[in-house]
Amino acid sequence: MVLRLSTFPSDVRGVGLAGLSTSTNAAITAADNVLSAFGKLQAQITAVSATAAAALPKSGGTMTGAITLSADPASALQPATKQYVDARIATTIAANNTFANTTYTNIFPGQTFNDGLQGTNIITSSSPVLGQYTGLAGYVRSQQSQSSGNQNGVALFGAASAEVNGAAVWGVNTLLQDSASRAIGSGTGRILIGYEVDINVMCPGTQIIGCSVGGNGLSQPGSSNGYIVNSLGSGIKWGGGFVTEDGAANYALAIGASSAVAGANYSSQIVAFSFYDKNSAKQSATIQMTSVPGTAEGDFLIGGSVPVALTMLNGNINITNAGFLTIGGNTVVGPRVTGMGAVTGGSNLAFNAATATLQQTAGAAAYALQVLINHGLLGP
Repeated sequence: MVLRLSTFPSDVRGVGLAGLSTSTNAAITAADNVLSAFGKLQAQITAVSATAAAALPKSGGTMTGAITLSADPASALQPATKQYVDARIATTIAANNTFANTTYTNIFPGQTFNDGLQGTNIITSSSPVLGQYTGLAGYVRSQQSQSSGNQNGVALFGAASAEVNGAAVWGVNTLLQDSASRAIGSGTGRILIGYEVDINVMCPGTQIIGCSVGGNGLSQPGSSNGYIVNSLGSGIKWGGGFVTEDGAANYALAIGASSAVAGANYSSQIVAFSFYDKNSAKQSATIQMTSVPGTAEGDFLIGGSVPVALTMLNGNINITNAGFLTIGGNTVVGPRVTGMGAVTGGSNLAFNAATATLQQTAGAAAYALQVLINHGLLGP
């Protein structure tokens, strides 16, 4: 091979690298020739390229393996480790359990509980003024008609089953108290509302049910009460068991028929009362509407376990249409008989049927007529 100075650079660049090996990824040393040095350098470049290709870009990407961080985060934008998250959750649950346990046992000492889902909150004297603070909340916005299926929006829902004899479950059970401890206090202005439903109506075609109590059972229970008012404590009573505010309803109470299926001579459901007689025996009384057999009229029935009477403490009994007062099916008082003139000539209460004169008889009749007039049974 002839080397010429004028073509030396191009001749060198044109020499092939026969025998080049890139299998050794190691640092270049002074003992390496040019060919082995190129091989090591290429091996390093290849390894770095492979590492770079497997690296997560700064713009983001998907990790195919686990990441182990050196420590828990110390600032807001550092990533959180699993142990950090678990510890925070455990601390929060423990704090909530302590708060809930203190709240519950202060109200109901000696009782224990186990919550499947728990929400806690505390309103301190320095808490911000908000619309409300809630322990547990649910929010639903329904944007689908029920005509497309049974799409019921339920903000809070729970299901429970009593699956063995003696078991008991509650659908909703709240416990309120006007003090942090179970002791008679002197606080004022405190309000306890066990259950409140606020319904805002904007459309006149909307149907409203404030509270619906029903079910889908398959058998008649031995005891069933849709609504029970218990006492507020031993000897502590409600001011009113059921109250409607002025102007709140068209019907304060509506009582349906005894049958859900229309038919002849179905009475209304019974309204029952309890009382104790002079012998401290508990008695009952009932009122009910029933049909008059063979007519389209109705009877208002008053009965009981003992004879009961209707007593007017103040006022009158008014029968607006033509009607009768009957006893044992016999009419004893009916509408006024009109056409009666004034009784003149005096009256005489004393009367002896064996010896009475015509004048005495007329006086007794006049007295009787005047009594009937005074009671309204006779009149002009």
